[in-house]
Amino acid sequence: MRLRLPPVIVLLVASCAFDSGLTKAEALWAAEGASDYSIDVTLLCACPVGTYRVTVREGQQTIVQAVKSGELRPAGGLALTVDDLFDRVQEGQGAHRLEVEYDPRHGFPTLIDIDPDPEVVDDEVRYTTVRYTPQPGE
Repeated sequence: MRLRLPPVIVLLVASCAFDSGLTKAEALWAAEGASDYSIDVTLLCACPVGTYRVTVREGQQTIVQAVKSGELRPAGGLALTVDDLFDRVQEGQGAHRLEVEYDPRHGFPTLIDIDPDPEVVDDEVRYTTVRYTPQPGE
């Protein structure tokens, strides 16, 4: 006799298994309580690439600077806060491939590698966090 689970139970089990550490990482980040920090994020995709230092005050981007050239960039756009990185992980959960790694101490994503569709060329995007520095509040 074969046991058949109702679809709701199967869906719940599948969604829990797919979490891949996101819930724990978000809890670590929330416990960090950091609303003022800087983070260097490297972006690799078919768009302008590079490493950007994002300075965050009260949860909002205030300064975005290209690490290599020192050029200031407009806030928003390609440079991301930690909350933005978590959003990218959530958005990527339906992708063909999603690889995510988290900082074991602070919980923020250190690697997000997304390939939304295996049939589409140049739709992949990779975010790598290379430096995180808590900042004292002003």
